[in-house]
Amino acid sequence: MHHPRFREGRLSTGFIAEEFPDGFHGRPLDRDRARRFAAAAVAARILHVERARAISGTLNGPVPLLDAFRVSLGDGELGVSEARMQEGVLRAIIDAEPYEAHVDWHPGCPIMWLAERGAGRALQLFRVRGGYRVSQGGSSVATVVYGPQAAELASLMLRKGLADTSKFLLCPMPGLVVSVNVSEGQDVKLGETLAVIEAMKMENVLTAEREGKIKKISTKKGSSLGLDDVILEFA
Repeated sequence: MHHPRFREGRLSTGFIAEEFPDGFHGRPLDRDRARRFAAAAVAARILHVERARAISGTLNGPVPLLDAFRVSLGDGELGVSEARMQEGVLRAIIDAEPYEAHVDWHPGCPIMWLAERGAGRALQLFRVRGGYRVSQGGSSVATVVYGPQAAELASLMLRKGLADTSKFLLCPMPGLVVSVNVSEGQDVKLGETLAVIEAMKMENVLTAEREGKIKKISTKKGSSLGLDDVILEFA
């Protein structure tokens, strides 16, 4: 919706293919949104720690309340210092510039309200390993907030490569298997129907994107599948 051509109404059925030849992956983060997302992640971290510090009798004593962080934003990173929450207001130095926003959120709530520069925004927070996926305004990125020592150690960790799923047909969305149209050992051609998945009362036909042989079928008609569940494997 922020794309100039979309706003001008110069649309066609080829809009996505023409404007996003590598696929649509959401709106890229500019500096203002990156700072906003980092602020949301830091606010969530501080509020989580404040709640944990209110628990009495913990074996290792109260959780330390830090004011300096490194925030991972997908493939990027921002530095945060002098971060503190007072009466619902977050103040910090983010990416070497002062930042201030009113925060309305508590741990477990899927929506965080940030009011900055006189404008209020609703950010969606979805818990992921090590942090939150933050989404707003067409942008979505996984965030992790590190303290100084954790950031130093994290920089030494090996990056895990993406799993090779080129030989698998994965379910594109949660749904019900209407049919599996091939069998193990069968040779398939480009464009041939492999399976049909029903989701939201719509039948989605999954076709072969290349020629090959079916090695293993991992589901059957009537099965309920989640996102990225394996339907079948190519040899």
